[in-house]
Amino acid sequence: MRCVVIHANILWAIVNFRLGLMQCLQKEGFKVVCVSDTDSFSQSSLAVLEQNDIEFYRVPISRKGLNPLGEIRYMYALWRVYRHIKPDIVLSYSIKPNIFGNFVAKALNIPVISTINGLGSGFLGKSWLKAIVKTLYMFALKFAKIVFFQNQEDRKFFIKDGLVCEKKARYVAGSGIGVEAFGDCEKQEDGKISFCLIARLLRDKGILEYIEAIRLLRKSGDFPQACFYLGGAFDDGNPSGISKDELLAWEQEGLVSYLGVTDDIKNFLRLSDVVVLPSYREGLSRVLLEAASAKKAIIATDVAGCRDVVEDGENGFLVEAHSPKSLYEGFLKILSLNKESLSKMGEAGFEKVKNEFSQDKINKIYLDVICEVLKK
Repeated sequence: MRCVVIHANILWAIVNFRLGLMQCLQKEGFKVVCVSDTDSFSQSSLAVLEQNDIEFYRVPISRKGLNPLGEIRYMYALWRVYRHIKPDIVLSYSIKPNIFGNFVAKALNIPVISTINGLGSGFLGKSWLKAIVKTLYMFALKFAKIVFFQNQEDRKFFIKDGLVCEKKARYVAGSGIGVEAFGDCEKQEDGKISFCLIARLLRDKGILEYIEAIRLLRKSGDFPQACFYLGGAFDDGNPSGISKDELLAWEQEGLVSYLGVTDDIKNFLRLSDVVVLPSYREGLSRVLLEAASAKKAIIATDVAGCRDVVEDGENGFLVEAHSPKSLYEGFLKILSLNKESLSKMGEAGFEKVKNEFSQDKINKIYLDVICEVLKK
């Protein structure tokens, strides 16, 4: 039985985004093994893996910054795990697995298919970190047989900057989603229009713009019935992270209600009429795919990874990145709609995701490429 390793930074990301792919591979006769670090949702994630007869190996990883000694330890631990598993192929996701994991796989002569599922904070703006990450990518991606990108803009950027050759750079529309799983996310009628931003609590996700746009709406005195939620995990130590004190101040100001963290996004979607993501850049936003699957209208920034999901005026509205005023105007557009129009937006999003981002379609792309690589 041929073995496929799914390698990412944290276990929750594998179980939340790749479970359908892993089940598909098992049906095709592959043994599937997960390799990652653990996280706060590891108990529930491990239970899912056990239910699906999927092995797991923990390799600790530092997700913040670059530490040469730490990365060497990471590669050595990964090398030991790969020597034990002896996989036929590795599917790698996220920055460090795509870089340091590729170095290890090359040393052991294991073919790799890398997926660039977003550029990360290091690519936003100009910094020494961006230069180092680009250089590491340029070397590491030489060892990948295929490199998938979740939006065309990231693909063109990597090709233009010489980080990957055009021949091996391919597009895949995200990780795929099963729209049928979100049929029970209808919000109970309460006479309010509820907006919810669901993301890691990072400035790069546009959280400060969200807060300022809410302030603008409150100052205008219009639509006092609108309410605003924020859901997601703190990322302590990340230079882009939002602090607990900042969040507490916003709550005390009456701008937003913090929902905390959940391993089931449907808990948040059931509270929402509209999902908001003012992100500076995405790979392909999973949150927006889930929102559309749940038939929620969307407000998102007109950037890579968001505009792929949102058709302006059809299933939501696109606004300018870094602009509280533009986001505020997006709020006004939504709040001016009647209930029927808002519902039509949700239906349009559902149809778009079903037709363009279905899990079955994405799984087939990965399965075909795995077979292509193994035959070679």
